[in-house]
Amino acid sequence: MTINNKLLEKENDELISHFESQVFRRDDLNIETLVGDASTRRYFRVSSNDPDFRSVIVMVSGKKDCEDINSHVESYDYFMKIGFPVPELIKSVPDEGYIIEEDVGDTSLELYMNSGGETADFYSYYVKAIDGIVLLQNSFDNAGIVSSFSHSLPLRNRFTEKKFIEELEMFYDYFFIRYHKMDIPEHDDIKNIFYQITEEILSEVLVPTHRDYHSRNLFIKSNKLYVLDFQDARLGPAHYDLVSLIYDPYIRLTGATQKRLFNEYKSKVYLSRYSTFIKNFERQCTICALQRLLKAIGTYSYMYLKRHNSFYLQFISNALRDINILIDGKDEFKPLADNLKIVAKKEWGR
Repeated sequence: MTINNKLLEKENDELISHFESQVFRRDDLNIETLVGDASTRRYFRVSSNDPDFRSVIVMVSGKKDCEDINSHVESYDYFMKIGFPVPELIKSVPDEGYIIEEDVGDTSLELYMNSGGETADFYSYYVKAIDGIVLLQNSFDNAGIVSSFSHSLPLRNRFTEKKFIEELEMFYDYFFIRYHKMDIPEHDDIKNIFYQITEEILSEVLVPTHRDYHSRNLFIKSNKLYVLDFQDARLGPAHYDLVSLIYDPYIRLTGATQKRLFNEYKSKVYLSRYSTFIKNFERQCTICALQRLLKAIGTYSYMYLKRHNSFYLQFISNALRDINILIDGKDEFKPLADNLKIVAKKEWGR
């Protein structure tokens, strides 16, 4: 069925008026436009001085076909079944292009860490985040759940070679060529590295993944950690969400903390029962983190060049530092490493 998103072309003030008159139908509301993520979706907080009114978030689709709304709703059902900590879905109206969900506040894990949380009990929240990954992956070891949701989006959709290669080529195109205007003689060698990375990632077992599991999508409310932005959930490498959390360009974790978190995960996930998983663990984390970080840099560059949004450029240096650590001294990545060192000098000098 083709859906025409009725709200996509409206400006924010028009949307606010629409929500007041057509959706909530009351005139005592405070509707605030929130800063969104790197997508084209828009978010609004709806509150009231009425103590009986429950503050909510309205998410408006950024696509004509409202695919992101449908994906959100379908993934929500699976996550609620397994107890994954996502905000309550209060109402969904896919044919008009919006959903209404529980408001979990403004304190992302990123904000918490950058406001001094790292000196307090930050590790407990990272353990909760690890537990979320484990819960999601261990659900795949439950035959009853898998059978009930075998056609659900998180189990039906999956990472593919095409998807990973597209993300890596986006990095090459937007970061090396368009952003830094580089001339790279080792073009073919780097493309071969991309195929090597992708082949290795997809050689491991696939499990349910969130797909964007980092500190800007994890929110703290009443000591509970909530997971947002989950509409792209799919089957993917077991290490993918883990390295997204631990090698997060928005937060710099120490090497000691990273090691503790890796061990926390291995002590709980069902895959640790298999010797091959443990044997390949460090290598797979390196490969997944490399792909994920290159993809992130490509996205940041794209946001700047195509959407004129420079906010994400500040996180490129963090991603480059982690990549440098991951591939330092590994000859197989030398063509990529040499060109990254050229741009790293520019980035760190900004």
